[in-house]
Amino acid sequence: MKLPSLQYLVFNAKKSFARFPLTIISALLSVTLGIFLVEQNQEERNLFPYFNGLLFGSLGIPLFFCVQIITEKFQLRNFKKWMLNLFALIILVILFFSFPWQISAESSAESYIRFILFNLTCHLLVSFIPFLDRKALNGFWQYNKQLFIRFIISNIYSSFIYLGLTFALLALNLLFDLKIHGNLYFDLFIVTAFFFNTWFFIADIPENFEALENKYEYPNGLKIFSQYVLIPLLTIYLLILYAYSAKIIITGIWPKGIVSYLIICVSVLGIFSLLLLYPYGELKENSWIRFAAKGFYWLLIPLLAIMFLAIFMRTSMYEITINRYFIIAIGIWLLIVCLFTIFQSQNIKFIPISLAILLVVISFGPWGVFSISEKSQVSRLKAILEKSNLLVNNKLVNENIWTTDKNNKVLIEKKFDNRKMMSDSLRNEVNSIIEYLEFFHGMKSINKWFGQNIDSILQVQYKTKKRNAFYSDDTFYLITMGLMEEYETASYEPEAQYSFSTNNRSIYEIRGYDYMIEFEKYSYQDGLDIKTFSADKMEYTLRLSESGTESIVLLSKKDSIVFDYKKMINNLKLTYPNNEGDIKNADMTIFASSQALEAKIELQDLDFISKKEFIKLKDLKGVLFIRRKEN
Repeated sequence: MKLPSLQYLVFNAKKSFARFPLTIISALLSVTLGIFLVEQNQEERNLFPYFNGLLFGSLGIPLFFCVQIITEKFQLRNFKKWMLNLFALIILVILFFSFPWQISAESSAESYIRFILFNLTCHLLVSFIPFLDRKALNGFWQYNKQLFIRFIISNIYSSFIYLGLTFALLALNLLFDLKIHGNLYFDLFIVTAFFFNTWFFIADIPENFEALENKYEYPNGLKIFSQYVLIPLLTIYLLILYAYSAKIIITGIWPKGIVSYLIICVSVLGIFSLLLLYPYGELKENSWIRFAAKGFYWLLIPLLAIMFLAIFMRTSMYEITINRYFIIAIGIWLLIVCLFTIFQSQNIKFIPISLAILLVVISFGPWGVFSISEKSQVSRLKAILEKSNLLVNNKLVNENIWTTDKNNKVLIEKKFDNRKMMSDSLRNEVNSIIEYLEFFHGMKSINKWFGQNIDSILQVQYKTKKRNAFYSDDTFYLITMGLMEEYETASYEPEAQYSFSTNNRSIYEIRGYDYMIEFEKYSYQDGLDIKTFSADKMEYTLRLSESGTESIVLLSKKDSIVFDYKKMINNLKLTYPNNEGDIKNADMTIFASSQALEAKIELQDLDFISKKEFIKLKDLKGVLFIRRKEN
C-alpha cells in the first residue's frame, strides 16, 4: 500500500478547512480556552466566562458541521448559506449567555445539562440530516457506517499521537532531567482530542450523498463484531433481566431502581447491534437477522413494563427528579420504537430522528425536564414544611435572620431552632431536596419564602479571600430554616471531610452468624434506604435513621436493631487524625442486638462530613452480619 505523501496530507488538510472552516475554528476556540483553564488557578479569578466559551466552541463543532452538510445537501449558495450559519451562531450565543456567569445561589447544573441535550441533538442531526427528503435506507446506512469508521480511526490516530508525545516528554524528563510542566500533558490531550481529532475526522466525510444509495460495501468486520460479540452479550443481559423479572413475580418484592438503568443500557446495546447488522438482514441468506430484530423488540416490551414499575415506585415516594424524568422519557421513546418497528416498519432512520425530536422537546417549556423536576421537588418540599408548620402562607416561620459584621463575616442576628418541629426522617428529606435544588436548579424557586435576600448574603461570603470560610449554599439555606445547627464562622473553620477505608475487602470472619449481606450507599442516591433483603422468610431493610449525628437501623415487621456509629466515628477521628495509617477492621465495626437478633456491621469505606457535633454520612460500603438468638 502506498503511503500518502506530505504534499497530499497538506492538500487534504487545506481542503477540509475550506469545506468546514467554522467547525475547525470552533475546535481551535475550544482548545485555546481549554488550555487557558488548565493553566489558571481557579481561586484567583472568575473562570465561568472562559468555561462557558469552551462549551460554546465544543457545541459549535457538531452544529457548524451539520450546517455545512445541509448546505451541500440542498446546494445552498452565498446568502442562504451564510444566513444558515448566522442562525446557528445566534443559537450558540443564546446558549452561551444562558450559562451561569459567577457563583451564586442561582448557579446550577441545569444550563449544562441543557447543553448536553443540545450537543447530543446536534450529533444526531449529523447522522440523518442528508437523508430527510427520501427513503434511501442503504445510503443512510452507508453514510453512518463511514462516520462510525471515521470516528474509530480518528480516535485511534489521536490516541497514538498523544501517547507518542507523552512518552517523548517523559523520555526528555528521565534522560536529560528536563523539567516538564505538569499541565503540559493535559494540554497535549486537549489539542489532540479537540483539534487534531476533529480535523482528521472531517477529512474524509462523503460529499456525494446520492451516490451512497448505490454503494454496497458491507465490511465483514462489522458483521463479525455484531454477530459474535454484541449479540451474545445482548443475549446474556436479556437472560439476566428476565431472570430478575421472574424473581419479582415469585418473591413479590418490587423491582430496585437500578434495574431501570440496566434495561436502558441493554436497549441501547440491542438497537446499536441491530443497526450495525441492518444491511446484512436484507440479504436472503441472513433472514434470521430480521426475525431477531423483531424478536428483540418484542422481548423488550415486558422489560420496559418492569422499568416503568420501578420508576413509578421511586416517583411515588420521592417525586420526579431530572434522572427520573429522563428514564420516563427514554422509556416512552423505547416503547414507541418497539411498536413502530414491530407493527409499522423497520425504517432505521426513525430511531435517530425520533430521539433527536425527543431531546429537543424535553429540553425546554413547562413540559420539559427542568420545569417538571423543579416544580415536583419544590412541591414536595413545600408539603413537608407546611405539614411541620414551618411554612404558612408561603412564608417561613421562625426564620433565622443573618447579618454581617465589619469583616464581612455572616452571623445570625436572630436565632431559632426548628429541628424539633419535624421528625428526623422528614428533616433528612428536606436536606436531600435542598441539596438537589441547589445543585440542579438553583434556589430561585424558594427564595420567595424567605423574608430576607438570601442571595445577597451569600454574595458576601463568595467575595471573601478565604473561600473555605463560608457555608455551602445548601447548608446556608438549612441553617436559615433552623433545621441545621450553625457553626462559628469567625474561626474560618470549614466542614472537615473524612474518608476511611480498610484493606481487607475479600475475607470475612462469618463464624457465629447466619447471614452475610453486602451493602453500599452513596450520597447521590435518594432516600434513607440502604438495602432491602429477605432472610428466614422475613423482609429486612437496612436504612439511615437520621440526618446528622444519629444511627443506622435494621428494620423488619417484628424487630429493629439500632447501630450507633457516633462512638466509632469519634474513635476513627482520634486514632487516624489525618485519615492515614492501616485502618483495622475492628475500628470500623459496629455491634448491636435486639431481643431476637445479634448483628454487626463491618464497614469497608466510610465518607462523612464532621463539624463539632454535626456528622453527615456521605458514602458507605460494608457488610452486615446477623444471626437469630436461640430461644
